[in-house]
Amino acid sequence: MKEKISRQEFFRKSAIITTGAGVAAVGTGFLFPNEARAEGLVETWPAPYDTLDAEAVRIRAHDAFCTEGKGCCYAAFDGIVALLRAQLPSTFPSFPNEIMIYGHGGVVGWGTICGAVNGAAAAISLVCDKPTSDQLVSELCGWYTQALIPSTISNDYAVAGDKFTATKYDGELTQNACGSVLCHVSVSQWCNASGVAVEDAKRKERCARLSGDVAAKAAELLNAHFGSGFIAEYVAPETIATCIACHGSEGVEANVASKSECNQCHGDYQKAHSSVGQKSIEATNFRVEQNFPNPFTNQTTIHYQLERFDTVSIEIFSMEGKRVKTLMSNKPHGSGVYTIEWDGTSDYGGRVEAGVYLFRFRAGSKVQTVSMMKI
Repeated sequence: MKEKISRQEFFRKSAIITTGAGVAAVGTGFLFPNEARAEGLVETWPAPYDTLDAEAVRIRAHDAFCTEGKGCCYAAFDGIVALLRAQLPSTFPSFPNEIMIYGHGGVVGWGTICGAVNGAAAAISLVCDKPTSDQLVSELCGWYTQALIPSTISNDYAVAGDKFTATKYDGELTQNACGSVLCHVSVSQWCNASGVAVEDAKRKERCARLSGDVAAKAAELLNAHFGSGFIAEYVAPETIATCIACHGSEGVEANVASKSECNQCHGDYQKAHSSVGQKSIEATNFRVEQNFPNPFTNQTTIHYQLERFDTVSIEIFSMEGKRVKTLMSNKPHGSGVYTIEWDGTSDYGGRVEAGVYLFRFRAGSKVQTVSMMKI
């Protein structure tokens, strides 16, 4: 009588015969992940985490960029994952870190997301569940747009010559904040600021130091989350909040899903904003004046004028694009001059914190936004 074996056992033995025991574990994982996990053949997600030395991560990622030739995405990922694997040899998943080599140059030279951000974000997602990963990666991206890169720490390491094992250039490099997570914008702005061509050794060293800086920041965020607790520090600039108030998911246009700086692709904010405002006035014959007083403490007043019948909505938004207060919703107006007051409270009745807010006036399908400051 022939011996009966389970499907799982059949595939396990077949894999051992054809490819060897080492590959069998991977093969059964791909074919039947739940069964393989039950047998301990593949690791669970999220992977385990152990507190990292951010400076060791910075150095590892920088040196990987300079010595291995696999790009910034790989370097940032390796800077984090290789150290975690060394600290957790029996529990951290084993796979080739080269899965991240595609990300160099903003995905094989296409200039999209910075490879270092891409690689560091992948490392974060490897050890965090989705809600946590979303928070930490968003913070990493926001930090990247505003930080002076390369960092002073990386410049000092290169000049001192006692930390990095290899460099493309060992002098101090120009620092700049690029305002965007796009590789194309980041590299171009740095080249313009430093007067360096894209193929220059200084630019390559800049991306090496950038890889270290981004990986180190990701390690700091992870340490905070798994330690004392992560607190978001990034605040979006006014240009983003103002644009998303109209073009975001709750805006009149509702055609944009982005957290990126608008100026990078759409030009100077002041000119664009002024142009939109002028078109709105001409199209709908309305005018909105700056609130008074501004700044204000407890109450402020806005005057507006319509020269023909229309329906009006007036809302207050935070700089993060969240609606704080609805003062008016689709209220019919005839021609005339009007005023409206805001007492600094939210829709829930409590007083809002001091800061910059956006007053969005909508007449029909046209919008004008005015910024105001509460102190």
